[in-house]
Amino acid sequence: AALKQESCDNDSGLDTNQSVCGPASIHVHAIQGYMKPLKQPENSPLCDPSLVDEMFYQIPEILEHHELFLEQVLTCVNDWHDGQTVGQLLVQSFSKEILASIYSAYIDNFLNAKDAVRIAKEAKPAFMKFLEVGCYAGCTV
Repeated sequence: AALKQESCDNDSGLDTNQSVCGPASIHVHAIQGYMKPLKQPENSPLCDPSLVDEMFYQIPEILEHHELFLEQVLTCVNDWHDGQTVGQLLVQSFSKEILASIYSAYIDNFLNAKDAVRIAKEAKPAFMKFLEVGCYAGCTV
């Protein structure tokens, strides 16, 4: 079934942006606030880089797909016409085999990621403090 937009005023556009951006913004926060700072050489005492890779496995790839999908939705909304649907866009974007592989790998790695966080917390108390306080790109703890 195709989804149709009833009206395209500023409020409905904002709602569309927020509902599509939600998952992507979580990934942006994970990458900018945690992964990138942990990958900085000056923060290597907080966590072994291989554990960081395990914790954030496939998240940059998922974010990339969500950002591309958001661009496509915004283009669709901005070029709205009678009979316009986003259903085909959803099917086209989320039925790609590569995307299924990325999500499957992410899900299959979940327990490994969880173990990596546990190992880092046990090995380095500073890592636990980093998680409690949070950090954004460019900071050192």
